[in-house]
Amino acid sequence: TGGNLFTFSIAKKDIQQKRQIIQENLESAINELNNFGKDKTGQITKQAKAKFLDRVATLDNPQVTRKVIGALFQNRFWEIANEVWINALLSNPKTQIVNAIGNAITAVAKPLEDKMGGQISAYLAKNDVEKLKVFQRQAEEAEITFAGLAQYLSDANKMRKKAWQTGELVLEQQGFGTKLDTATNKAVGGKVGEIIRLPSKALNAGDEFFKQINYRSKLRSLAVSKAKELNLKGKERTKYIDDYFNDGFDEVGRGTNLEALNYAREATYTNELTGVMLKLQNFINEYPVLKQFFPFVRTPVQLAKAVIDRSPFALGYRWRHILGRSNDPRMMVKARGQLAMGGVLFSSAYLLGQAGAMSSATNHNAGWFQEGDEKMLNKFRDAELIRTKKSLTNFKPYSFIIGDTQIPFGRLDPYGALFGI
Repeated sequence: TGGNLFTFSIAKKDIQQKRQIIQENLESAINELNNFGKDKTGQITKQAKAKFLDRVATLDNPQVTRKVIGALFQNRFWEIANEVWINALLSNPKTQIVNAIGNAITAVAKPLEDKMGGQISAYLAKNDVEKLKVFQRQAEEAEITFAGLAQYLSDANKMRKKAWQTGELVLEQQGFGTKLDTATNKAVGGKVGEIIRLPSKALNAGDEFFKQINYRSKLRSLAVSKAKELNLKGKERTKYIDDYFNDGFDEVGRGTNLEALNYAREATYTNELTGVMLKLQNFINEYPVLKQFFPFVRTPVQLAKAVIDRSPFALGYRWRHILGRSNDPRMMVKARGQLAMGGVLFSSAYLLGQAGAMSSATNHNAGWFQEGDEKMLNKFRDAELIRTKKSLTNFKPYSFIIGDTQIPFGRLDPYGALFGI
């Protein structure tokens, strides 16, 4: 039957893996004997020879073989289960749409934040001519980056199509810069596997589109800034900018400019984790069964960090950048701009809420249940009341209210979270 053939194909692959492991262990034993098993005269010692023979003897041991095959089957099962599970989570079209909208909002917001951060920093450094020039240049870079968002739409769309057709990322090598940090292997082969991976393929293609836009826009802004710093004019300036931009790609289209790459990763929340979160990610990758509980690690952590970076809590760990003590102009502009954006969004959320143009998790129940009762509902204690409110009034929590229309923003993190808080 089809199921038996599928199982046989898995078993065949696992046996091939087992043979490869045995071959690698044999090569390792031989290398150990040749490199560490000789005395001063170059002769192999008795102890090294005995150890080598012991290692070789275990290669054909049935118990060892069963353990190897058992471990392979166990990991293989979870790799297949995780691939199916993760793609099932991504199969809802709303998920793909929310991801695209979130990437679009961030692409527009990031240069605006850098512009605000540059202007704030320039104002604070108005008495220091050298610092003032640096911060003004940062603000100009942000303007050029913002303008490039529209300039490179066509190029980014071509790369999106290429990513969809090949199933691989274009700007970065396979396994890097993707939201699928715990699902990089193609566990299920053949046509069935291609169908299963369609949702993750769509996610990567969408991210490729926005990553290309952000990378190209930032790369050009860096080129223009460098040209201005060198005081280039006319054709010389144009040639320098074109050469700088072209040097940002290798022969297969991979990005090579680290600063622009980091910017694009941050704009799509695919930048690498550090510290404790990196250890957690590695731990989950080491034990595939945990992916059933933590299918995504990198992007949720980066989204949470992005919310905190734009809140007053950022003062606790970014105070040196915000107060200008670090003397790192890019981080100073970034930290100040993000905090300023957070302040604008928090203030806007308060004003919209007071004006009745935005709903929270529960909203007041006045006008729906008891006339004139302005008591705030508790989403835990009054859960049943809230469910009734949703069904009777079509109430949608965390939404902008325009007339009779409610537009949810709750899933548009990190900026949606700033309104929800």
